[in-house]
Amino acid sequence: MGGYTEVITENITGFIAEAPTVSSFRKALDKAWENKNEWENMGKAAHEFCLKNVNFTPEKVLLENITV
Repeated sequence: MGGYTEVITENITGFIAEAPTVSSFRKALDKAWENKNEWENMGKAAHEFCLKNVNFTPEKVLLENITV
């Protein structure tokens, strides 16, 4: 799926289409629009998730791994 499901939690931090098809994308967009009042909270939740789980300096980890 391209890694999106690793960082997006359905209905918590975003919406994921079930398949790479127009109808699946449409369903995901419809679901997002139905929940537009939660977008701010979802954005905050996504931000917090990224701060806790995303390595913002992968080059340092790579350097540590290849110089050990």
